[in-house]
Amino acid sequence: MFFEMRTFSCLPLDFPKLLKLKLEVGDVLRGSSYGKNYGAWISEFGRLNQIWELWAYDSLADYEYFNSKLLINKEWINEYCNLATNLITDQNIRLMKSQLDLTTPITKGNIFEYRYYSLRNGMRKKWIDLLKDVLPVRKTYSELVGLWSTITPQPNEVSHLWRYTDLNSRQKIRAELACDENWVNFQRKGRPLLRELNSVILRPTSL
Repeated sequence: MFFEMRTFSCLPLDFPKLLKLKLEVGDVLRGSSYGKNYGAWISEFGRLNQIWELWAYDSLADYEYFNSKLLINKEWINEYCNLATNLITDQNIRLMKSQLDLTTPITKGNIFEYRYYSLRNGMRKKWIDLLKDVLPVRKTYSELVGLWSTITPQPNEVSHLWRYTDLNSRQKIRAELACDENWVNFQRKGRPLLRELNSVILRPTSL
């Protein structure tokens, strides 16, 4: 299965307008007719005033087909896109291949952490294999939603999404992980393979 992570950025005063437009118009018009939505969030920490969306497709051909159909939907263009364009300052699209089955349906409440790492050339698969080996231990601390390798625009990127009850729970779990021998051993092996690490805390919209 292939996934698309879409990120929309806007200025602070425009963010409430974009979120309202998305929830009341965009989500209604798009529905589930153009791919399966697995979640929608707003950024809580890191770069602010962002909306993140995760979409799933059976194949890249389906992704191209549904998006081409969406772009000729006159209601979508006139009632949503033309208005949203004036509010969005930047947008980013990641096309990703799933490395594990999505284990958690995205629900309301909780917080999510999306971590995306840039790997050294040729090291992506090795890092993913190392993570998969330690996942039985890691998942005893918090719930893994998904693990992906990016197809484009960054072919050396991996990302993973975790669910936590709240920020205090995340902080406690991260502290406990730092003392876990298995996790420390994974970091010792995996860290030399990394070039850059990024993380964003996400809170679900009302989708």
